[in-house]
Amino acid sequence: PVKSTKQLEIGQKLCLRLYDGEAKCTVESLKGSFSGIGVSFTKQNDTARIISVIKGGPSEKVGLLAGDRIVNVDGKDITAKEITAEDCMKLMKGKKGTKVKLGIQRMGEKKPLYYTITRGDIPVHSIEATYMLTPETGYVKIKSFSETTYPELLVALAELNQKGFKNLVIDLRDNTGGIMQTAIQMANIFLPKNRLILYTEGRKFP
Repeated sequence: PVKSTKQLEIGQKLCLRLYDGEAKCTVESLKGSFSGIGVSFTKQNDTARIISVIKGGPSEKVGLLAGDRIVNVDGKDITAKEITAEDCMKLMKGKKGTKVKLGIQRMGEKKPLYYTITRGDIPVHSIEATYMLTPETGYVKIKSFSETTYPELLVALAELNQKGFKNLVIDLRDNTGGIMQTAIQMANIFLPKNRLILYTEGRKFP
């Protein structure tokens, strides 16, 4: 995990430089919400392909689907290889309430489909699932450590408590990491008082 959103911003820039169009490293996903159209995409060669559409977001409301190819944004062709994922992101992002028109190539459709999307607030949840594995064992799957993960965990635990859980499984498989302080807050719930949670050592610290 990283210590601050400033480090995340630095990491984002490095990811974009190192991986160019295939980078999906983003600061907004760790802030809990952002303003946009509500899709996750990857740029491979000359194609910006939607890999997921956020439930309840602006793109889902107009009918965009995972697998759709974004071929132009506000009339600008984005299929050239020199156009990166960062370039596409800049074209699609904007202030809440503003509109953007996307040209979409969909499998089975001969001609591009056009959608006008009103940008809005996009919630980003880091807890993917909460349920009872057995009558006494609760389950929580956490995909990242964002600014909202700790309160999300408290809500999940309250929900499981109402169902009478005595044991807990926290699934961190495929967790992408995130903000260190959030991970410390979460560990503090389960560890005894005054127990060491984390120790770091380097040239400039502790």
